[in-house]
Amino acid sequence: MKNEKWKMRNGKWIVFLGLFIVAGTFRIFVAHHWSNDAPGDSKTYARIARNVLEQHSYSDSEGPPYQPTLIRLPGYPLVLAAVYKVFGHGNNGAVRIVQALIDTATCGLIALLAFYWEPDEDRKRAAAIAALALAAVCPFTAIYSATVLTEVPTMFLAVAMCVAATLAFRKTFTAEDTEEAQKHQGSLKPALKWWLIAGLLGGAAVLVRPDSGLFVAAIGFTLLLTALRVPTRFARAFANICGRLCFLNCFHTRPHALDDSQRPRLSSLPTAGSGARRDAR
Repeated sequence: MKNEKWKMRNGKWIVFLGLFIVAGTFRIFVAHHWSNDAPGDSKTYARIARNVLEQHSYSDSEGPPYQPTLIRLPGYPLVLAAVYKVFGHGNNGAVRIVQALIDTATCGLIALLAFYWEPDEDRKRAAAIAALALAAVCPFTAIYSATVLTEVPTMFLAVAMCVAATLAFRKTFTAEDTEEAQKHQGSLKPALKWWLIAGLLGGAAVLVRPDSGLFVAAIGFTLLLTALRVPTRFARAFANICGRLCFLNCFHTRPHALDDSQRPRLSSLPTAGSGARRDAR
């Protein structure tokens, strides 16, 4: 009997390992054989990353004076700069391999999310295996491993944030129902830790891609609705939301290198009226 349980348990881990190998191999194959540097955004991100390393300026300029820019958030260019620093400036092949590995890790997080969200304890592992299998062979997400764009790190951070928020919800709204947890406030520390991790991941996701703030807002809204079911939890939930929003606000800072003379002004933009006056002259 024990041997049968041991075989079943190890058999599931072998399936997990096999699916991970399939996911990683598939993404590395896609990144190597279908590489694509054509999108204009790819060139912009790469140029900013090279300027950070070579000119020490967050600029998208191709030549001096390398004026700082606000056209892209710094998350993804800094990731590219880190890869270029290790593997060579402009080495987009290394970027694609790194992205393939990141996307493989995203598949694992998807499986973990399915495990936690499956309510039936007997079906949790089966749900995780099914989710991992679907994510491993999904071409619609794997194709982004071949492009120098923000999609791969954004998906990783978004799913990781959902996993952290899921653990925080479990710690907050299951532990509080016990008398022991109500007597000892220290039992809430694990929940606060996971909320902090979720906030960090949310801030990083917004730095990479600004519309990731929708995921943060959805988690905060879910927390608010869940807390409203029990009035005594509303104050704690509201404090958690405010704390996360204040923390995330720290990430939305402009580059200090820009002064007033370098910021674009509306008065400097051409208008239809000014063009008509020039034509009249």
